Amino acid sequence: MPSALFRELRGSFKHAYYRQKIAPDLKVITQAALRKQLSVAFPNATVLFEDARYYLVSLKTMRELIQRCWVKDEPYVSELFDCENFASLFQSIIALNYHLNNVGIVINYTGQHAFNLVVVKEGLWALEPQSGQLWPAKAQPSERYKIDGEIILI
Repeated sequence: MPSALFRELRGSFKHAYYRQKIAPDLKVITQAALRKQLSVAFPNATVLFEDARYYLVSLKTMRELIQRCWVKDEPYVSELFDCENFASLFQSIIALNYHLNNVGIVINYTGQHAFNLVVVKEGLWALEPQSGQLWPAKAQPSERYKIDGEIILI
């Protein structure tokens, strides 16, 4: 059985390989361009930007990354590892493993929920990190997935 260190190194090499694989798919946009896109889609949202440039991939590539991510397999623990922790962890794993900063966190105080906003070449998508479900961000399947008027950290 491989040691924990060996498994960790093997995982690091896999992520480095996958970063090379998705590199040709990257599109870089400025914070100003993303600000404009978000203000058109969600004019009443409070958006907090973390970076000057954002690295986007195609929706197809993003779906692959979501499928590869293990966050959705983690158990929900009320107040200890709940919705905002899932959203934060997913954002961090995508940044760490693939060097992408196209995943934001939506804090929905109205619906008392947190989830991810994913910016891809094709537009804005919402992601429930607890299930891996992805849908167009404007679709808002319920009040708990409301984005406009809420807080977006990206």
